[in-house]
Amino acid sequence: MIRKVPYGLSDFSTIATENYAFIDKTHFIAKLEDATDFATFLRPRKFGKTMLLSMLNYYYDYKYENKFNSIFGDTWIGSNPTPLRNTFAVLKFDFSGINLNSPLLPQFSAIVYATLAEFVESNSIKLIHPLDCSSIPSQLTNDFFSFICGFNKRIYLLIDEYDNYANALLAANMDAFKSIMGSGGFVRAFYEVLKKATSNGIIRKILLSGVTPIALDSLTSGFNITEDLSQDEMFNDMAGFTRNEVESLIDGALPWLASQKGDVADLMAILYDGYKFCTESSQHIFNSGMTLYFLKKYLQQRRAPKTLLDKNIISDYSKIKALASIGLGETEEGGIDELEDAKNHRYDIIKAIAVGEPQPADLTMVYELKKFDSNDFLSLLFYTGYLTFGSEDSEEALVIPNAVFKDIYMNYFSEIALEPAARLQHEEASRALAMLANEGDTKLFVQCISHILSSMDFRAFIDFDEASLARVAHQLALGYSGYKSIIEKHVGMGYVDQALMPGKVPVKYYALIEYKYVKVRKLTLNNIKAAWEDALLKLRKYASDKEFERLDKQGSLKKWIVIFTSSRCIVNQEIDLDKPNASLELQPDTSLPKIIEEMNRMI
Repeated sequence: MIRKVPYGLSDFSTIATENYAFIDKTHFIAKLEDATDFATFLRPRKFGKTMLLSMLNYYYDYKYENKFNSIFGDTWIGSNPTPLRNTFAVLKFDFSGINLNSPLLPQFSAIVYATLAEFVESNSIKLIHPLDCSSIPSQLTNDFFSFICGFNKRIYLLIDEYDNYANALLAANMDAFKSIMGSGGFVRAFYEVLKKATSNGIIRKILLSGVTPIALDSLTSGFNITEDLSQDEMFNDMAGFTRNEVESLIDGALPWLASQKGDVADLMAILYDGYKFCTESSQHIFNSGMTLYFLKKYLQQRRAPKTLLDKNIISDYSKIKALASIGLGETEEGGIDELEDAKNHRYDIIKAIAVGEPQPADLTMVYELKKFDSNDFLSLLFYTGYLTFGSEDSEEALVIPNAVFKDIYMNYFSEIALEPAARLQHEEASRALAMLANEGDTKLFVQCISHILSSMDFRAFIDFDEASLARVAHQLALGYSGYKSIIEKHVGMGYVDQALMPGKVPVKYYALIEYKYVKVRKLTLNNIKAAWEDALLKLRKYASDKEFERLDKQGSLKKWIVIFTSSRCIVNQEIDLDKPNASLELQPDTSLPKIIEEMNRMI
């Protein structure tokens, strides 16, 4: 039987009972009970934290006692229930919907009121006095606990995405963050009421989930009662999937792939695996949201999805610019110069990460926010999923977890490199694109690319490739109204490096460009020929696409092979696919020995 893929679902009962591919994580219920009554569990976005809280909700809430066998009957905990099963009233706050586009206090208050009102209704509680929806969160919560004094069930408190709004606010406005989280702030006051409710026994257990410890650290004495299990080896895989679990999901959702299961899992591992949240653990973890996206698309299309990365998920992570700005406010002494130094230092860290340099794993456990140094920044990248603990020889270092995040870093690094140069070259880039659009000549365009690359640190070229080259070209073309620049466009069995397609303003020529990058240490004529021949083969294949074919018949589609080594363009060749005997043409005055000597001297 083919099982459905629970992509986008976070209701445990639905997934456990309605023929979904299912990974049994219920043994962690008993582990949590043994570990602590008040726990914090941090993981990056889209890692299954909401699903975890849903599982606990169904297991502990007394209202689901009659459904225990139907929900948990086929699970580990169904055969090994603990005495605490279905003995609590679960109170669950979900702060994932808060955003910075509207005032925070009304949003926070509305969530608190709605949550408490739903709890009162679902538990048939008669309040001494009605709740006042106009009260601030702390007063509203304090009244709630006072008004339910006759309620005889202990409360299990679940808080989902406790820091969602706080992390965004921290990046946007640190002073505003401190004002709501610090002494006298409405968020801290709310958590102080929750802490008080644990001391008098109303709240008996807590699991608080989020991404970083920063907001919790800022609450300090307002809510210092939870034990952080995030880096405990016992809970390394409580969220996300292990390799064995991914293969189990493939068995359930894609049973016809039994003989190819290892190959499919290998591809997914390159993209989504690599996380390790405890240095002592031997298990690497797959991001669950990305894994389920891939499997759902594979189930629908009976093949690997054209787009291997879910844009909805990646958008949650592609906020590295905001993270990089935290703590970079101007100081009273030093002012703008000190701000620029701090920015450059932060950028240097990201550059080093982008080219694969492991970073020190001296994680900040408590953020004081009086300063925000390199360790604080690297630790934040770890908590948000941009870095993870290394394995084997680099286990005491932080490394990029997988290809998804390597791509995010390289995109950001390309933007960093482009920022100063692109401003200086705006007019030059416009002239280059106009020349390409009206004359079909890429000479000035590749000069602009070369100019950009020459401004980059040589370390950037350690992991540089044609995809990186295409990103730089894409950035240059984005502002030109005659083109819609597309990179990694899926065509047939491959991906076009760059297509300059019709934009807002009609032009004479459009472009299909295949980029190649040959590392200096491999710079031989044979390697250049091999790269050129591969590019030619791909151009022939891509040009048969209907959209390109239409432009080609109109005589408006130009095809090029562009090959770089370091910042030097060594091939910029227009290709006529109607001529069967095309041959490699190096740029004029290209001397391979001279290029190698120059590059080695720079390094």
